[in-house]
Amino acid sequence: MLDVSVSRDDVGNLSFKVYRKPTHTDQYLGFASNHPLQHKLGVIRTLCDRANSIVTKEEERTQELDKVRRSLAICGYEDWSWVTTRKKREPKPQSKKQLSQPKGSVSIPYIPGLSESIQRLLRSNGVITHIKPTNTIRSVLVNPKDKTDKLDKCGVVYHIPCGDCTSSYIGESARSLRT
Repeated sequence: MLDVSVSRDDVGNLSFKVYRKPTHTDQYLGFASNHPLQHKLGVIRTLCDRANSIVTKEEERTQELDKVRRSLAICGYEDWSWVTTRKKREPKPQSKKQLSQPKGSVSIPYIPGLSESIQRLLRSNGVITHIKPTNTIRSVLVNPKDKTDKLDKCGVVYHIPCGDCTSSYIGESARSLRT
């Protein structure tokens, strides 16, 4: 049971709380970071859902939600982000437009300001849009293959001009350029 601390009271009843390792730093996705807003609001939703689903005593649940709110305030989360997240969790009456099937889904790269506009436009036309960050630490640091030297590449297109006239020969080699 990940993230759960279980304790037994004097009567023998079990109670559950959120567990954090002693080395936990309360560092979450910074609100000023270059990530889509929905990812940042997802941090709030995830931590609140964890508190509401794990913690059994109301007093401890309130303490956990206060701790989450303080931790996220340090990471730059403002009060309006909590209000927005709370509004999205309340069920809304569905209109006829919402009851229709989506026309499809698309995943677009995150470009601040532009991606959100495109997402609103597509959503109004019934297309589900997912935004994904393009510049990740993994994409910068991880290269699964070593770069091939240009002279060792095969399938090279080459051009050889004639030394005596203006003619030239263009070809493609199945062998390496070095050969």
